[in-house]
Amino acid sequence: MKEQGEREVGRMIEQRLVEAGLQSIDLERLAKGDPRKVEIAKEVRTKTSVPLSFVARELSMGTSMYVSKLTNRDDQRPRISS
Repeated sequence: MKEQGEREVGRMIEQRLVEAGLQSIDLERLAKGDPRKVEIAKEVRTKTSVPLSFVARELSMGTSMYVSKLTNRDDQRPRISS
């Protein structure tokens, strides 16, 4: 089951890379926090349950903690209390 989810995510990542005009070989030369990588990671995070460590490894983004920080940025807006 885990392997099937990882294969599905691999296909999702490949599709998004093609749409961004990139290839998987480009991932290592891009910055860990490249906006295109972050957008792909956000989509994977919302649509699947694979571990962030898998996402970090597949997208060459460093650690799972870094992926978590980058993909949660939109959720960290200041909240206005009433």
